[in-house]
Amino acid sequence: MVDRLDPSISGMEEDTAYRTAVVLLAAVSIGSRVNDLAAFTGYERKFVRDISERMRLAGLWSQTGVRSDHWLAADGDTIEPAAFWADALVAQGLAMAQPEGPIRVRYWAL
Repeated sequence: MVDRLDPSISGMEEDTAYRTAVVLLAAVSIGSRVNDLAAFTGYERKFVRDISERMRLAGLWSQTGVRSDHWLAADGDTIEPAAFWADALVAQGLAMAQPEGPIRVRYWAL
């Protein structure tokens, strides 16, 4: 799925952006619990915990869920790469976000 969102990142599985994207996509399926995400992805717990802390601070993750509706295109089924990668920047600590309603998020660079 990461390769479909950005074909130029294909083959870069050890890159931080790629690994971050894997964690974000996994969280949509299995939730935001750090131990579950670390076990599912095989990534070190600290890496996942740092992502989790940034996403929670931005209001995009909570103890009980993950906000990802703002990634979806108008068809409700396709992920908009720009929205997804904006969240990946938040997860990496390169940007900040603030939800503004159920499907709107405001971003700014750090």
